[in-house]
Amino acid sequence: MGFTGIAAIIFACITVIVILFMAALTLGAPLGHLTMGGRWPGKLPLPARVLVVLQACLLAIFTLIVLAHAGVWESRNFPPMSIWVVVMFSGLSLVANLATPSRWERALWAPAGAIMLATSLLVALG
Repeated sequence: MGFTGIAAIIFACITVIVILFMAALTLGAPLGHLTMGGRWPGKLPLPARVLVVLQACLLAIFTLIVLAHAGVWESRNFPPMSIWVVVMFSGLSLVANLATPSRWERALWAPAGAIMLATSLLVALG
């Protein structure tokens, strides 16, 4: 496994952690202060939980794109430019997590977003 494969595995590990956090939110864990700007301390309301599920699904697809592009996972289902969609969304996520009013969200998710951006960019350029 080369450098891009290692970057893809790191990206996947971070996204699995984020997806597990999102699963906890969806199931009603009182962690709302750690997401969505801290707007809902405690359990998220149902519409926010639906949004979390959609975000988790998107992250899972992004993970498959990164793994496929790096050659870690065998798939021809993603066009070559799809990796740049992942890079773009990772960059937007980082900006959003740096701009959030929630200091907890900045502390937890900005570093995760930075790693996701860096690793997806390494895979895209590799």
